[in-house]
Amino acid sequence: MQRVLRAIDNMNDWAGKTVAWLLVPMVFITVFEVVMRYVFNMPTWWAWDVNRQLQGAVVVLGIGYALLHDSHVRVDVLVTRVSRRKRLWVEVIVYPVLIVFLGILIYRLIPYTWMSVRVLAHYTSAWAPPIWPLKILMTLGFMALFLQALVNWTRNLISLRSPGGADS
Repeated sequence: MQRVLRAIDNMNDWAGKTVAWLLVPMVFITVFEVVMRYVFNMPTWWAWDVNRQLQGAVVVLGIGYALLHDSHVRVDVLVTRVSRRKRLWVEVIVYPVLIVFLGILIYRLIPYTWMSVRVLAHYTSAWAPPIWPLKILMTLGFMALFLQALVNWTRNLISLRSPGGADS
């Protein structure tokens, strides 16, 4: 069981570290667009679409990484002043809500993505690049988040069941 949990952790860690590198071309494309627009008065027709796709990839493939490293924004008002054990209980209760929500989202995304791939969907911009690859990444990213939520929930359950494992 621990091997499966670590494999999912490693997958999300690798995905997050890999897509973080997409920020580099995003910066260069943005600088290029600004120079072309404001220095040469020749704006590009492709920069916005490319950056939007790169940003989408970073976000959807980075959400599992963020959950793995406990980096999602959340309201800690209720749990900051309680023991680790009580925080684990809150997470054991809350994670199933996230898991069910993500399951429904993925269930709805799969036919949406498949339709997009079947028709080879494109953006409705002047350049009109394909959007179906980003929709595949969206589905994969939410699947990775779903798996990471299952891993975190499982680890919380294990911590609660172990004697003295969550007493601090």
